[in-house]
Amino acid sequence: GTFADGSAGAPSITNTGDTNTGIFFPAADTVGFGTGGTEAARFDSSRRLLIGSTASQENNHRLQITGGDQATSSISVSRLSADQYGAHIEYLGTRSTSVGSNTIVQDNDTLGLLIFRGDDGTDFATEAASITGEVDGTPGSNDMPGRLVFKTTADGAATGTERMRIDSGGNVGIGTSSPTAALDVLAPSNQEPLILGVTTNSFGYVPFRNAAGSDVGYFGLGGGAVVATGSVSDFAVRSQGNLLFASGGATERMRIDSTGAVTMPHQ
Repeated sequence: GTFADGSAGAPSITNTGDTNTGIFFPAADTVGFGTGGTEAARFDSSRRLLIGSTASQENNHRLQITGGDQATSSISVSRLSADQYGAHIEYLGTRSTSVGSNTIVQDNDTLGLLIFRGDDGTDFATEAASITGEVDGTPGSNDMPGRLVFKTTADGAATGTERMRIDSGGNVGIGTSSPTAALDVLAPSNQEPLILGVTTNSFGYVPFRNAAGSDVGYFGLGGGAVVATGSVSDFAVRSQGNLLFASGGATERMRIDSTGAVTMPHQ
């Protein structure tokens, strides 16, 4: 049938006995949905679903939610099941151009992207930060190597710069896009690559553990568990066994054994 335009307060398509809830047509090629006399959502002429706003906030994203507080500008995803699984959001990447067909992605392809933008007084075009999921290697059937890339935009800049990545091998790179260790830190010029601190003077140390999970060495503040007679103003290095010093590669130059004896094997 054909219906009049109607409005949010008086929709042209309603349920019997509930005349302020239904469907109306606020503009050409636009369908609105009202509940209780107020517009709840609309499909506009660009086929965007707008919730909480009658106009697109920015760009052509198909789903746009606009609100004035946390409740009206948030998305909640829940799963009700008596098991260990939780709700989730998935990003699917493919090189296929049609639904139902499959074309394998390639190394460095972006599979998903979270972008954080702010209003710069003109628009929302400039991003402040982003997290990207990318292919990190050659994919194959049931084989999809991936990485996460974290970017932030520096003060005075308009584009993000990579700050950290977790590659397909689990290596974390900070300041480098090619990490070669579990944690690979490359600091800019004149900047400390790492600062370690504690909020109290007690137990301010970094432990080193073997594969069995046992602490075999420490370095940090001299007090507490590192050196029994030390002070928190001291810097200490402690070994559960021998303390070895090497240079020129892995060549031992000096050793303090567990009894306190000092030896220099190559002198």
